[in-house]
Amino acid sequence: MEKSVTFEVGVTFCTGQSFKRDHTDLGEAMQEYTTMLAVGIEPSLATEIDAKHIRMVTFIAYDALGEITQHITSPIFGCVDRSAA
Repeated sequence: MEKSVTFEVGVTFCTGQSFKRDHTDLGEAMQEYTTMLAVGIEPSLATEIDAKHIRMVTFIAYDALGEITQHITSPIFGCVDRSAA
């Protein structure tokens, strides 16, 4: 198996909007992934004033050829009492 060299953390919000951040450091990528998981589980942990509720978080690792070596998707967090799309 090729060593992962780049990482992507994706977040999908209850509004249907999403974003992703690219990382070259596994530790930084996993820190962001776990932080977003925590906010998905407990939205009051969000530090941004206008933070949206998280629906799902994804972690993807790529090798030097751009092939996926790891793909982890969180459970779908409920959007009850939230602004759902």
